[in-house]
Amino acid sequence: MLRLVIGEVIVDSKRASGQVWVQINWQTGAQEQFWYQRRVSSYAVFTGAQTAAATRARAQCRRADGCADCRDVGA
Repeated sequence: MLRLVIGEVIVDSKRASGQVWVQINWQTGAQEQFWYQRRVSSYAVFTGAQTAAATRARAQCRRADGCADCRDVGA
C-alpha cells in the first residue's frame, strides 16, 4: 500500500556526524525531511557491543554448567 503513495526514500548518514537524514518524496510531489540521532557512531562499534554481549552470555552459560540456552549462544 505504501508503495502506491511513496515515490522515493533517500537516506544519508554522512551529512552530519552522529545523525541520519531521511527524505521521503511522495507521489503527489510533496517532500518530508527528518533527522534522526544515531545510537552508535559506526557499524564497528555496534558489532563490538554485540560481540561483547555474546561473550558475556557464553560465560554465564558455562557457569550454569551448560544450560539449555548455551547451545543457542554459539559456545
